Amino acid sequence: MDKARNFIDADNPSFSIKAKINNGEILFVRVGVGCCGRTAVFDWNIKAQADDWIHILTPQEGVNPWYITSWMASSYGQRLIKLISHGVGTVSISKSSLGQLLIPRLDKNTEEDIAGIFKAFTKQQIQYGLWVDVLDEIFGKHIKNLAVLVPLPTVKRQHPLQHHQYQSQPSI
Repeated sequence: MDKARNFIDADNPSFSIKAKINNGEILFVRVGVGCCGRTAVFDWNIKAQADDWIHILTPQEGVNPWYITSWMASSYGQRLIKLISHGVGTVSISKSSLGQLLIPRLDKNTEEDIAGIFKAFTKQQIQYGLWVDVLDEIFGKHIKNLAVLVPLPTVKRQHPLQHHQYQSQPSI
């Protein structure tokens, strides 16, 4: 049975080019006590846009989004995410704060292996609690101290201006 999918068409006034997501980008829930810090890789070849409670992160060239997301989903990454969150009542994370999130950079083969494991877990829809332990064990073997962590390797997204300025003439 086909799943129903609903999209905002690009011709719809509700469509925002800034919210358009591309295959391989990281979606990060930026707000909400129960959801803030959840992350996923957009792994579809469809035209879609993210909602306003999602930060869209574009990994730098050569950086595997599945690897970055696996770190963010591990308990190590989640602890660091909690440190950069702010707010009373409704917790949120600004995009500038998220840009300061530290991640480990390992050799390319190790990062690819971790990314493959994480992708397999998410594609099989294995329960979070079961695979976070596996990620923690893997990262625990490779990270001996936090000095090896580097800032999140993403690029700043470029968007054309889409607003109009209306200037009124002063009345004399």
